[in-house]
Amino acid sequence: MRLRGGRGVIGRSSGHFGEILQGRMGAAGPVALTTLPCGALRTQAVFWPVAGAPLLSGGKAALASLARAAAAKALRLTGRAGVGGRLYVRSDAAAGGGCGASTMAALAAIRAVSGGRLSSAAEARLCLAVEGASDPLMFDDPGAMIWASREGRALQQLPSPPEFHVLGVLDGPGRPTDPTDSKFADISDLIAPLAAAFAAADHVAVGEIAIESALRNRLNQHLPRFDHVRAIGRRAGAAGLAAAHTGSALALLFTPAADGIEPARRELQALGWPAPILFSTTSRQRRRFQAGAAAERGR
Repeated sequence: MRLRGGRGVIGRSSGHFGEILQGRMGAAGPVALTTLPCGALRTQAVFWPVAGAPLLSGGKAALASLARAAAAKALRLTGRAGVGGRLYVRSDAAAGGGCGASTMAALAAIRAVSGGRLSSAAEARLCLAVEGASDPLMFDDPGAMIWASREGRALQQLPSPPEFHVLGVLDGPGRPTDPTDSKFADISDLIAPLAAAFAAADHVAVGEIAIESALRNRLNQHLPRFDHVRAIGRRAGAAGLAAAHTGSALALLFTPAADGIEPARRELQALGWPAPILFSTTSRQRRRFQAGAAAERGR
């Protein structure tokens, strides 16, 4: 974290854009997911501490109150329950889009008030406490795990996924995550194939698993233009299509060497999306951010 004007402490977080898979780990198992990291979506929280003052928050109304609750818990955890002040949150992510907006806001606030000195596991516990269901955005490689989102813990570590270039859109209104909802398809049989696909850097296999997870969870029925976007991806040579299992994000997955991104972008624009987001899942922007966060935790 760094200081602005000697007073405001800044905390940052980056997001995701849907999931490669999400569902139940067996009929009675926990809800689990593997996220699709997106360093192009970012949230920043600035904290101006004042001893003995109430803790006030500002910024996007949908995120400010959640960020305040996360900050208050982090202050208590770090022995600064008597500290208040002003917390301001700014985010690129739309609430309910399936891009981790709530986790990003909570995490940025936690990092601002703690100075980035909490472990990723501690950050995850705090995010879970205020959200009820969280994304693994506090970890250095959030896409390399099977994450129990309602429990705030990794069920299994995976090999690091291969790099994708992603062309993404939001399909319809946002759908905020309901942490009590467990009506997801069983995806336990997809875990071993996903681990193998990651280990082999098999983009096509990963893309096929992402589509299978989406179809099992009937996202083609919940997202109005799922089939249209999937058809665009086929014509453009995409490896697959990932989707937000709670939210509206649709993400066409391309290999770094693919030449179909521009044709796909033009087709998406013709369907009514003037500015689809384009990002790499292992972008330089995200690597810089993660390196900075790790350095802060080591201080």
